[in-house]
Amino acid sequence: MVVGMGGIFGKKAEDVQGSIINGVTIIGDTGKRDSSGNQIVIARNKNNEVFESSLSNIKRGVVNGTGEESGYVNLKKANEKYHVEGTYVKALSVGGTKGVNWDKRRNKWKARLYFKGEYVLQKDFNTKEEAIQARLAAEEKYFKPILEKYENKKEND
Repeated sequence: MVVGMGGIFGKKAEDVQGSIINGVTIIGDTGKRDSSGNQIVIARNKNNEVFESSLSNIKRGVVNGTGEESGYVNLKKANEKYHVEGTYVKALSVGGTKGVNWDKRRNKWKARLYFKGEYVLQKDFNTKEEAIQARLAAEEKYFKPILEKYENKKEND
């Protein structure tokens, strides 16, 4: 591989020595590139730990200056509380009943429930009330056991 003045893939090395980016102090350029052609720098975090990382990861916050987990990891952890046993428990809708809507093509009310990656309820009804009752019955059947399990676990902790 030939590295010229423009660096690998034509990207010119950025002079960021002494800069502080997302709490990380850039010490200097290593002269290396990662597999994507991003500049590798030597850096120091707030705990005085010296490490090498791609400049792009530091700029995007994947690597931060606290020595703690990155924003991406923290975001994933925050979302885990909404995902319970492979399903996502959504809040109630403002404009009606969640999972019940009017199907214009069929002129019928549709009740649907998505659970663990598949529709466990997807039926048409003549009245909105029938669709709501079907949706509530499906929620009772699929969500209630999981919710009770976690409520009991929380009480025992």
